[in-house]
Amino acid sequence: MLLGILSAALSSRTSCVLGNVRIPPKRSAKARITRISDNLLLLSVPVESSLDPSAASVLSAAERAVVELTVEGLSNAAVARERRCSPRTVANQLAAAYKKLGVGSRRELRAKFGR
Repeated sequence: MLLGILSAALSSRTSCVLGNVRIPPKRSAKARITRISDNLLLLSVPVESSLDPSAASVLSAAERAVVELTVEGLSNAAVARERRCSPRTVANQLAAAYKKLGVGSRRELRAKFGR
């Protein structure tokens, strides 16, 4: 099944939709494989979190990932590179997570959820 999905996505000259993610036709085969595999991982692999379950349950998957990377000490720019999004998106997700978790800064976040 997975092989069929990947094969169809790579050979398609039109856009491909995997879940709710549209894969544009102009991407190189390598870029398409990377994007598809990243999304399959997000859909199928349970994410182990260093956050306590009650804190993790209030966050979206994106917010949880940003918080995890921030707790590890990464800057917004580094988190953005890791997650392949803009630093502004990271800042917005981090602000939403701060509000949900009741913290006001990176320092408080690390103190509350750091390892």
